Amino acid sequence: PEQVAILLFGPTQEALAAARTFAPVGIPFFVTSDAAAALRHRIVFIPADDHPMRLTPELRAQFMHFVSSGGILVMQPPAENLWPEFTGLRSVAPARSRKILSFNVPADPGFVYLGEPEEAQIQLASSPTSESIWTTGLTPDAGAVVIARYPETSEAAMIRNAVGSGFVYTIG
Repeated sequence: PEQVAILLFGPTQEALAAARTFAPVGIPFFVTSDAAAALRHRIVFIPADDHPMRLTPELRAQFMHFVSSGGILVMQPPAENLWPEFTGLRSVAPARSRKILSFNVPADPGFVYLGEPEEAQIQLASSPTSESIWTTGLTPDAGAVVIARYPETSEAAMIRNAVGSGFVYTIG
């Protein structure tokens, strides 16, 4: 239960990016395609996928119970799967033009270690480059908290949505 569960919904989803993030900093994790096994952990990470993640009504209820009971869900949904009851999202806008991601340090206790201004930004592409990596601008509902933005467009890059006593973090 102390591991982060990386939940893969389909054959095109990959855990490599998450593994490369968690392993160097010592965060224990395991990879599974079994939602019930993943939901026995405190934190569940669902990586990006180009295909819709379809939830049966039963699985949707299990996710809602997991989060509302104090679980933490971190996800990168494609546009077809906003899961508004979990994410607090109204819409998303994929693009390759965003060049900087800037954290709103006071918005989330997880960012307290970002004490220097340069630590609170991630350069996604250099200025002379016309295209960057794929990113997604998020349009949150009123209750969701924006914890990172793309400064060039003022779009949300990361949001946190409270559901019961748990949280859903959506990464654009």
